[in-house]
Amino acid sequence: MPSIDDLNRAAKDGRISRREFLSQATALGVTLAAATSMANRAALAETPKKGGRLKIGYIQASNTESFDQTKMTSNIDGVRASGCYNSLARVTRDMEPEPMLAEEWDSKSGAKEWSFKLRNDVEFHNGKSFEAEDVVASIQRHVEPDTTSPAKPLWEDLEEIKADGKHRVTIKLKSGNALLPMTFAADYHSTIAPAGFTDFDHPVGTGPMKVKVFEPGVRVIFERNENYWRDGVVHLDEVETIPVPDMVSRLNALRGGDIHVMEGLDPKLVSRAEKLPDVDVISTPSGSFRLFDMMCDRAPTDNLDVRLAMKYAIDREKIVRNVYSGHATVGNDHPVSPILADFCAELPQRPYDPDKAAFHWKKGGMEGQTLDIYASDAAGTGSTDYAQLFSESAKAAGMDLQVVKRPSDGYWSETWMKFPVNQSGWNARPTADLILSIAHKSDAPWNETAWQNERFDQLLLEGRVELDQARRKEIYCEAQQLLSDEGGALLPLFNNYVEAKLSIVKGWEPHPAFVLIAGEFFETAWLDT
Repeated sequence: MPSIDDLNRAAKDGRISRREFLSQATALGVTLAAATSMANRAALAETPKKGGRLKIGYIQASNTESFDQTKMTSNIDGVRASGCYNSLARVTRDMEPEPMLAEEWDSKSGAKEWSFKLRNDVEFHNGKSFEAEDVVASIQRHVEPDTTSPAKPLWEDLEEIKADGKHRVTIKLKSGNALLPMTFAADYHSTIAPAGFTDFDHPVGTGPMKVKVFEPGVRVIFERNENYWRDGVVHLDEVETIPVPDMVSRLNALRGGDIHVMEGLDPKLVSRAEKLPDVDVISTPSGSFRLFDMMCDRAPTDNLDVRLAMKYAIDREKIVRNVYSGHATVGNDHPVSPILADFCAELPQRPYDPDKAAFHWKKGGMEGQTLDIYASDAAGTGSTDYAQLFSESAKAAGMDLQVVKRPSDGYWSETWMKFPVNQSGWNARPTADLILSIAHKSDAPWNETAWQNERFDQLLLEGRVELDQARRKEIYCEAQQLLSDEGGALLPLFNNYVEAKLSIVKGWEPHPAFVLIAGEFFETAWLDT
């Protein structure tokens, strides 16, 4: 159930009708008189205008961009999925799941059995009615024996998924998952396509917009889905996404009106951008993070002492201050952010300690040797800058780290995971289970450091089935400590989502779950022209 703040935002953005507002507000315990007053105030907000094409400049460009849920890998894949597809649920700004294609759900037997009641008034872009068979087929694609889907570890516990009539899906798990609705809500791979659909160059979903043009690495043009099942949303005629990998070029394109919104504003340029006429800067604390992958399956970073030397040799606070201008939070070598309920605040923060770094560097047999660290702004704005600061801070420990800069174009296919130390960057995931499982479980396709730990894997299973919040936090706290102490993730910070838009872009409310307001702009954004 959304909060009253969620309802007010939805009303302001034109995402719900007055009747829906009154009904949901009173269900939250608000008196009818108070709810009516709130609805009246919301009606005084700017009325969205219909029409126009919104142009968005994004960072990553690759010919591997995809609408195939089993092949999506980049930020823009995830954002675009929100335009073409829906899932059974989505994440609110309070980081809770809310119903979408599923009207409601319930579980039993220790969260091993789930039932999802589906909407019966939804159809795909091609006119096919949305039914339970589509959910079954979409999820089964992630667990097929030969799949390389990044979502496979999220569904490895699946024992059975089946249609119970046309508008109900039942799911049985081997060991249970207390947070299963959040898997649907947060993982863009778990969006729904028609059963048997394979032509992902011409994707079909139930989402707010249809894909009109798809040229991977070049552009995508969406057009409004006139038959969208949600009333009162989708104000734009079209949305176009355009790759502009260079940050300065993106800002110049924004200033010149060639794009309306830019992803990834360099925090060092925030003050400059804020002085520009008719430009708004949006900085949103998030669970997104930057890191160096120290590969645990090859020398020299297969040596724990070498990894510890690296972790002590990085000056996290200086990076947050100098590179991100305070638009970030210090990290502790695990990906569970302070905004999540299962964040382990009790875990001591690893300090910058050149003496300890030097001790482990020598013990790891690296004294007098050089180690290349591969960096690219494909891993996120400011990444090459913080790599350089890392190299400089390591000198105090007698460590020679040489920064090898790689272009954003093709980075993920040609550099990522190919060298002992390379940069990476992740968007937020709204639960500890999701980010730990997808990125660090021993057999996860995206286990980007190749770190393997049986105890860690067991903790993930225990946390997933634990219904008691306090006990679940204890479990994930141990997992965070194991990863911080032994893992291959050198994670110095959680970055804000820092983006910029022209002031004529309305209906753009920050969202901590993902870049570009988690793709909700497909429904809420409009142009005041």
